[in-house]
Amino acid sequence: GRLEEEAIMSIEEDDVIISTGGSAVYCTAAMEHLKKTAKIIYLRCSYKTIERRLGDFSARGVVLKPGQSLYDLYKERAPLYEKYADITVNCDGNAYVRYQAEVISEIQKYK
Repeated sequence: GRLEEEAIMSIEEDDVIISTGGSAVYCTAAMEHLKKTAKIIYLRCSYKTIERRLGDFSARGVVLKPGQSLYDLYKERAPLYEKYADITVNCDGNAYVRYQAEVISEIQKYK
């Protein structure tokens, strides 16, 4: 919401990594600010991977609109993530811990 947008808009530091919440993508002004000042990396996962990794998503702070499913939320956000991404890294994989190292290695290529 508004506080999230204000927090992102206040970021002026260089050479930092910012991991926004998933809903930050709804804040157009904040995302445009990030686009001007940073490279936006979209860690793309298929819905199936996200569903498996989240488990009980209600315990993870995922907020859904009344009647909205997790899949609906995925379909709503994925195009926005793609819209703002400068770099997309595929994060699907079965061996999650091993795969984290591969994702980090891929991200480091863009320094």
